Amino acid sequence: FVMFQNEFVRFIDILVDALSIYSESEYGNQIKFELAMAYSGNELYDNAITLFDEIEKDEDSPLFIDSVFNKAETLFTKKSYKNASVSYKRILPLIDKDKDRAKYVEEKLTTCYLNMGLYTEALNTYQNE
Repeated sequence: FVMFQNEFVRFIDILVDALSIYSESEYGNQIKFELAMAYSGNELYDNAITLFDEIEKDEDSPLFIDSVFNKAETLFTKKSYKNASVSYKRILPLIDKDKDRAKYVEEKLTTCYLNMGLYTEALNTYQNE
């Protein structure tokens, strides 16, 4: 575990250094995304959410949809169901052609509503699946 932790810290340092150099370039959002995924995967959820938010400012970014989706997943994991539901609702119209992914997002949105005690919304979302 210590070895993995050391490698993770080194990986994070490399990405942070790269971000300081390339943040305004075409690679900036890609580096932010990779760093956010690393943070999220290592339970540094707030750091990840901050970076996903930065990427989402550029709705034309090719990483926009993946950023919204992964932010929703991170918020869900963090049990921040209200915020996760906002991100899941935001992404649904963008992925409606990807039926499998849309179904997954609708299921997660239903679960968010259930966890918030919003049973009517959960039922309505479930019936739309």
